[in-house]
Amino acid sequence: MIMDYKQVKDDVLKQYDTVMPLIKEIKGDSETTFDTTLAQLQRDVENIRNDIFRLMIVGEAKSGKSTFINAYLGKEILPMDVKQCTSSIVEIRYGKNYALKATYADDRVKTFTEEAEIEKFLRENAALDDEYRDIPVGTINLQLIIPNKGKHIPRSEINELLRMIADDNLYKLPQNVYNQKVLNYIDAKNPRWQDLVKKIEIEYPFEDKDLKGIQIVDTPGVGAEGRVGEITDKYIANANAVMFLKPLVGATLETNSFKNFLKKVGKDRASDAMFLILTRAANETLNNVARIHEEAYKQFPNINKKQIIHLDSKVEMFRNKVKSMTEEELQTFMDEKMQEAEWYNEQIRNLSEKEMHDFMDEHKDMDILDSFLETPWHRSHYQREPYLQKLAELSNFKEIDSALNQFARKAQYLLLGEALGRMLTILGKIQSELKENIKNYKEKAQNPAELECKLLNAEQVLKDLQLKINVTVTRISQKYKDMGGIIDSSVAQIMEGYKKEMNAIDPNLSTSISELEKLTFRKVEAFRKAEDDITKNIIAECDEALIAFSQKGDLNYTALKPDITPDTLEKVKSEKRKEAEYTYTTGLCFKETHTKLDQSRYFKLISQDIQKRLNNIMDDIVIALQEYVTSVTSAYRTELVRNAQIQENTYRKIREDKANAEEMQKKIAAMDSKLNTITPLISEISALKGGIDKNV
Repeated sequence: MIMDYKQVKDDVLKQYDTVMPLIKEIKGDSETTFDTTLAQLQRDVENIRNDIFRLMIVGEAKSGKSTFINAYLGKEILPMDVKQCTSSIVEIRYGKNYALKATYADDRVKTFTEEAEIEKFLRENAALDDEYRDIPVGTINLQLIIPNKGKHIPRSEINELLRMIADDNLYKLPQNVYNQKVLNYIDAKNPRWQDLVKKIEIEYPFEDKDLKGIQIVDTPGVGAEGRVGEITDKYIANANAVMFLKPLVGATLETNSFKNFLKKVGKDRASDAMFLILTRAANETLNNVARIHEEAYKQFPNINKKQIIHLDSKVEMFRNKVKSMTEEELQTFMDEKMQEAEWYNEQIRNLSEKEMHDFMDEHKDMDILDSFLETPWHRSHYQREPYLQKLAELSNFKEIDSALNQFARKAQYLLLGEALGRMLTILGKIQSELKENIKNYKEKAQNPAELECKLLNAEQVLKDLQLKINVTVTRISQKYKDMGGIIDSSVAQIMEGYKKEMNAIDPNLSTSISELEKLTFRKVEAFRKAEDDITKNIIAECDEALIAFSQKGDLNYTALKPDITPDTLEKVKSEKRKEAEYTYTTGLCFKETHTKLDQSRYFKLISQDIQKRLNNIMDDIVIALQEYVTSVTSAYRTELVRNAQIQENTYRKIREDKANAEEMQKKIAAMDSKLNTITPLISEISALKGGIDKNV
């Protein structure tokens, strides 16, 4: 690298220390659109400060992840056999002392510090029993058992899971056998869901200085469709590099799982950060290995050729074991191992299939020397150094070491570039939001002089409303209700007319009673008409006052007018009439015949009675009309008061807007200031990132 990493690192951290206070000031405690990016940035910077390099190991079940990790670390930390791992994420990093921390499904945490108890825990929890090695327990745990937390699991959910994991039947079991194993596992683990281990963190005092800054993350197996669990997916997003382990098979390179995996998680990741590791290469011929390499290059052109690597972890593990032996110790050891292998092969030579299975099960703990470990021993003429050299060539770990070391140096710069990229993403969003907010504030911000005009206008409207409430409505009410007002005068006029017409009737005439009866009913009808006219006039007069007011102010007549009409108030009038109504009949008196009759006296008696009754009717009508006027004017006053309150709120709001106008201008100025700070900062960070990108 041409660039000085330490200097560039310091420059990136300096930019971060400048950016974060600005972000916190703008963000506050509120949620933002860049919260996820901010969290990633903070993790990146933490790794940069601590020089942490996170290596993610993924692969299918039986891909040899644990063996690879142990071989790479030079220490048998993880259990190694053909059994698949559980749903646990396993993190391995440098620590001053050997220690293990386990996090369970119910978030319990246990810590182990003794080597014996650590190894015991890993044997019991980092790998499955043979009974369940054929099924994808990681997916079952994460998708079904842990979310249900021991509750009864509906059959529909189980059936959906069986459908989802159908392609993960890597051992090609009969479907009914495969499904039954899944059901048995659910029945066994669901009641004790809290004892499932979600995460295992291991610290180990590695002597190799290059490993101190590396965090290795082992994950549950990847399904046939490239499916990874939610937890695995989160780890992949935060990994500096991802290694996908795929067993190398003789006939062809079966890479559907990796293709799908690459499609799902590798699209946003630099190709240099992806490795395809072809494991178990020792049993393959050089020609076949070369052919499969070419096939892989064609299938995955976006991956750096140097990062498609074949190796054999078992060979490397064996080399790590024997390289500390002397010449004599190695010869003795190999002699013993070859004798064991010879004896073992002799024992199984003539056994039936069942007998061989029983024999192999009985001697499963024997570490029999594989032919690919024995053949190089013969070819090296039983000498230590040539043998170690051939094992190194066979394991090919020197290539993975070289590729990782080269990438790790590059990854440091990639991480710096990623951190700067996240800063630019966040600042870009802040810049965009500030511009939008400034635009919106400017649109909302009002001129104080204009606000003053609005304030004066609103104040006048409010005064007019209060005048209508306190004067106009009261005046209309008094106009109708006061002594000598419209109600009194209208009713009195009718009554005076009645008396005048009644006095004009000759009481001595035989038709006088009939004329009196007709006159009386005409006047009763006149009372009713006067009553109707007054009720309509009072509404009309209130309406006219409101219309005139609405034309002067900002409020319209419709908004001011209460929901009162002659029709709707007819009910009110009727109810009031009932309170004062009486029934009388004159027909019998008028039609009564007497043998001897003083017509004049009879007319006088009847006319006096009728006048008394009409006076009562008149009084009742006056009372009803006065109550009616009270109801109408009260309704209008209520509506005017409501609108006055609305106008008061409008007035108060304008007054507040006027008071806040200068404050809003201050806010716009503050946002402009932040924008002026961010813009050159974006330019500086972009230039720094561009320099890094050119050199990576």
